[in-house]
Amino acid sequence: MFIFRLQKALDHREEEEDRLRKEFLLKKNRLDQEKEVLNEIIQLIDVIIHKFNSIRMGNLNPVSLKNYESYLKKIKNDKTVQEGIIREWHRLTEQAKDNLIEARKEKKILEKLKQKKLDIYKLEKLKEEQKFIDELSNSMYNNRRNSYEEREKRS
Repeated sequence: MFIFRLQKALDHREEEEDRLRKEFLLKKNRLDQEKEVLNEIIQLIDVIIHKFNSIRMGNLNPVSLKNYESYLKKIKNDKTVQEGIIREWHRLTEQAKDNLIEARKEKKILEKLKQKKLDIYKLEKLKEEQKFIDELSNSMYNNRRNSYEEREKRS
């Protein structure tokens, strides 16, 4: 029976890979959510600019004009902040991806080692079986030969 001495280590590597895959997917989903927030901010900026231009073309109400300017400035600041958040989540996602790739490599190394040990084990078993068959054949040959010689002596 084949027993891989590093099976516990391989199991641990598989669990670690699963954990890192989940972590990566969570971070990627969060990055996608943050990008969606940025898209919403960009759309809001477009709407504000359109309304702002409409007010400037029509009756100039200085209070409304000032409010739209302030609001637009705040939204643009929100956009800058959101872009920073996205950069940070992108960095975290890439780091999680690198960790996942490294974990996969480590697991594959142990899987290849296990396969190599299994191949060696199978080859040794095959040699043992062949040796047993050879010994059995020799034994049968010797028994037949001895039987034949005994019959020859009797005759």
